[in-house]
Amino acid sequence: MNLNDIIEYDKEVSKLAEEQTNKLIWNDSCSHNAVIMKEMFKHAHNVRMFCGKGSIFQDKFSQIVKDEAKENIIKDLYNAIIKFLEKQGKLTIILQKKEVLDDVSEQIYKALKDKTESGDVQIYHLDSEIKPEFHFSIGDNQMYRRETGAEEHSAFANFNDREKAKSLNNQFELLLETSYRINDIAKA
Repeated sequence: MNLNDIIEYDKEVSKLAEEQTNKLIWNDSCSHNAVIMKEMFKHAHNVRMFCGKGSIFQDKFSQIVKDEAKENIIKDLYNAIIKFLEKQGKLTIILQKKEVLDDVSEQIYKALKDKTESGDVQIYHLDSEIKPEFHFSIGDNQMYRRETGAEEHSAFANFNDREKAKSLNNQFELLLETSYRINDIAKA
């Protein structure tokens, strides 16, 4: 990935998020994912994520983004997550894979752990044989990032589509009903 391309993508996505523009945005790399999620954490008060294993919090994801683009992209994402948690943001995560949220980056581990203990971060495992077609994240009932498949990282996003966000929230609620809460974040 060309460094100038990710810088331009970051500028465009930041503008769309700030203006809450109802425009579909394509996402086809971990760096793009980091940019989209940074803006969601920056502008939302309530984030709900259905994901495989919580990749954006993982050191492995961080290294991929650093290799694809530059270190500032991942630092910006982690700073947005920490600020989101500090301003009492609510984060609910449903993990599809059965392992605990591990390999958590040192940069956000303490903030996630503290907020998990206070209840501002709730982590669940999907407790069923359900095989959802895709992973997704929702912010404040208006913004979302939806992957094109459960094993793919390409996705599309929008920062002001309440109808689609409502539909994804309904799916999230159904998944939550078939999930069980875990109370710990493991640190490898």
